Amino acid sequence: MSKKLWVIAAAILLLIHSCGSPFDQFKQSERDPGTVVIRIGSGVRTVAHDFSGDIDSVDITLTSRDGYPTRNGTILLPDTIFRFESVEAGSWDIRVTAKNADAVIGTGSRSDELIESGKTADVIVPVIFPPGDGTGNLSLKIRFPANLGIDYVSGFIHNRLLERVPVSSIVEGQLEATFDVQDLPAGYNENLELVFKRGGSSGTDAGMFIEAVNIWTGLTSDRWIDANGQMSEVRTFASNEFFDTNSSLSNLQFSVGSISFAPGTLTYDLGTVALPTATLLPTGALDGQYIQYRLNGGDWIAIVTGTTSAELPLDFGSNTVEILVTAADHNAQTIYMVSIDRMLRIDHTDFDPGSVTDADLATAKALHVYFEHASVGGNIFSDWYSGYNALLAADPRFTCGRVHWDTDPKTTDPNPVPPDHTWFETNTGLADLSRGNPLPIEKANYFHDTFSDSAFASTIDVASFKFCFIDSTAFYPELVALDLFNAVKAAMEELQSAYPNITFVWWTMPLETYAAPASREEYNALVRAYCAANNRWLLDIADLESHDDLGNAIRDSSNRELLCEDYATDGGHLNMVGAEKIARAYWRLIIEIGKTR
Repeated sequence: MSKKLWVIAAAILLLIHSCGSPFDQFKQSERDPGTVVIRIGSGVRTVAHDFSGDIDSVDITLTSRDGYPTRNGTILLPDTIFRFESVEAGSWDIRVTAKNADAVIGTGSRSDELIESGKTADVIVPVIFPPGDGTGNLSLKIRFPANLGIDYVSGFIHNRLLERVPVSSIVEGQLEATFDVQDLPAGYNENLELVFKRGGSSGTDAGMFIEAVNIWTGLTSDRWIDANGQMSEVRTFASNEFFDTNSSLSNLQFSVGSISFAPGTLTYDLGTVALPTATLLPTGALDGQYIQYRLNGGDWIAIVTGTTSAELPLDFGSNTVEILVTAADHNAQTIYMVSIDRMLRIDHTDFDPGSVTDADLATAKALHVYFEHASVGGNIFSDWYSGYNALLAADPRFTCGRVHWDTDPKTTDPNPVPPDHTWFETNTGLADLSRGNPLPIEKANYFHDTFSDSAFASTIDVASFKFCFIDSTAFYPELVALDLFNAVKAAMEELQSAYPNITFVWWTMPLETYAAPASREEYNALVRAYCAANNRWLLDIADLESHDDLGNAIRDSSNRELLCEDYATDGGHLNMVGAEKIARAYWRLIIEIGKTR
């Protein structure tokens, strides 16, 4: 059997008297005397035998390492205080001897304790007792609050399983259980594992504890000693020592939208947001909770309470963020669900399709896409020097079926090439029509009338038209932005109602480098608001044109959008750089539509 030892402790408060300067002598009168306090325990939580009744005296010896006289003292129990006064500064060895009828039953020591001038030293000296080679007993009584729902406690020590159903104790609001174990081998720091459960032996864990138990030959260890050396007949557990069942958050914040959080409200809708990413910041209600989150059914990601998550890449359209909170009991859980609608808008913040998967690109290429435009649209798709061709040169993956139709009287009269639905019967990809520049409202009507041919409409998956930069008061002084918007809205809503299987895409009006008429700014604001409120796809060419490659906004003195000069040829038309940027945005649009159809 191991000869490990257990302890009682002597807490020694030493008052130091320096033999130094007159100043130290002057201050000496203001110092409290040193004190020795004997108590069971060593500042370590444990279950032990109460040795206080076995000790009748404790001898204490202080030996200086600096040549000062040795100090001796004796405590006669039941007294518990001994004072050492005027102890010289320096290093001291301390020895404690516990006796019963002059027989030594325990000893302890501390070495090289530094005593500083003018200070009081509080030294804990362990008094250790040989456990012997036989067996001893354990009798530990535990109590805990009755309102925690705990109905079963088990213990495990030295390969023995102990099961207890707690009963009401004499203490109001407490439950009590006693663990009695006979014939345990004497020794030091045997672990008693306690498991508290709710719902019987197969229920959920409410708390798990390991208590150190020390056994002496022929004796019963029946006292709980806390970390401060205080002895008790009962180990009392407080409510906050157990696993809490609270699985609520105390707060939840997002970087987008607006949320008015209440712990008991589990679902939220942040509405429609324009930004491509979002972050969340959850705050747990209690320590010990485990918080995770996921986006759109993806993998769960752990997050520390009170910290901000990584950027969440929002899909266009509907997104769901789930926050799973597991209580400290590892069982109770709460899920908060937050809906975020990302505006169906391609703008400068997220337009490049370069990272598209092959599968998503194949889906996009399989669509039948129709696009009406004038000269800026030609910059993007129709001209031999178009942005689309520049995109293909950089990334041939975007090659798709292509056909160009032209009814612009300036270029085709008297031989226009109108749309032909039969092309889509044998092809997929992009068909574009250059229809010239009639009056702005007539452009909306032209697009609407194109779909009067039901055979043509039946072949289309995605359709859109765009205005030109000239379709503003800069060129049409009588133009009213609201009237133009309402005309477009009427045409688009009628088409969407008539052909629900077609995705009709809105565009903002393109810009100029030198002029930003209020009517254009107003029209674009109306379009953005309408698309956000009605879940409509928008290719925001004005936003794309008014931000340079670094994302810097280009504005006039009235904070109205201007075409970035790096993208322009003549102040309104696009050069290869600008046209390729819009071609990329257009492909991103078609890819995202393909993913959501």
